[in-house]
Amino acid sequence: MVLCASCDADRPATAPLITWFHVHGEVTEDNLHEFATLGSVWINGLDLQPLDLEMLAAEEEAWRRGEL
Repeated sequence: MVLCASCDADRPATAPLITWFHVHGEVTEDNLHEFATLGSVWINGLDLQPLDLEMLAAEEEAWRRGEL
């Protein structure tokens, strides 16, 4: 899963983490706890669909044929 500053900025579980990165820039020992808390909120707010193995196999085959 990718965190996108422009795509996800309006999502309630994501906006605080994006703002955190704008302020802090990187995770350090001093801000690790705050990052972990916001990261956990983001992860728990994701709506992940089950993997469609047939679609994955079709996309892999298309990739192997050079179609992707």
